[in-house]
Amino acid sequence: MMFATTIMALVGLSALPMALAGVAPLPKGLSVRTEASLPYPLGVMTVTGTVGGHEIQLNGTIQDVYAQVKKAHPDFDAGALVNAHKLAIREDEDGLVGRNKIQPGLCCPFAGQNWNWADAGRIQEGVQYLDHVQALCGVGPRSCVRVSCSWRSAIYLCNDNDYGITPNCGYIGSYASDLINQCVLYNPIGQGYVCGQEFDTDRYNVIVREDSC
Repeated sequence: MMFATTIMALVGLSALPMALAGVAPLPKGLSVRTEASLPYPLGVMTVTGTVGGHEIQLNGTIQDVYAQVKKAHPDFDAGALVNAHKLAIREDEDGLVGRNKIQPGLCCPFAGQNWNWADAGRIQEGVQYLDHVQALCGVGPRSCVRVSCSWRSAIYLCNDNDYGITPNCGYIGSYASDLINQCVLYNPIGQGYVCGQEFDTDRYNVIVREDSC
């Protein structure tokens, strides 16, 4: 079920923040450090595991990874993979929700940021790509990586730790799904948009917002 459904003004996405009453506070002890950018410098995500049965150790967004696998293995069918049922590994990770996630997530606007809204459908496509890899998504210490990006709609993973981390890619996708469910807004023709941030007790967070891609 979706927790927030608001009709956007006809004047466009710039009116979205006006549709929400007030500014959400940050979770205790956590902060967003910059106004319109990411909490940390942007690095490149590492992906280690298997995609469509192919062992990989690659860099880039999940879309970049699929493209690299297709180039190395022309028989790789990304569409068939994404349309298949979710992998069991993602369902196993869902059991960690109560233990690790700080919920609910933060829906834009909230203190310390000025992010724009992403196309919820494109974010969901990124989640589907993440669902169908058996892999770990890596980010370095005190940095962010772009996990998914298409049609100006991005998912980021940001690490507050002083060491690198490699959470399960499908589990990272579940944070973006949470934000869609909690923060989605609809325009008059039914197109959804999402913008927000969700934290984990292991000191990382996932951001969904508009970006150039």
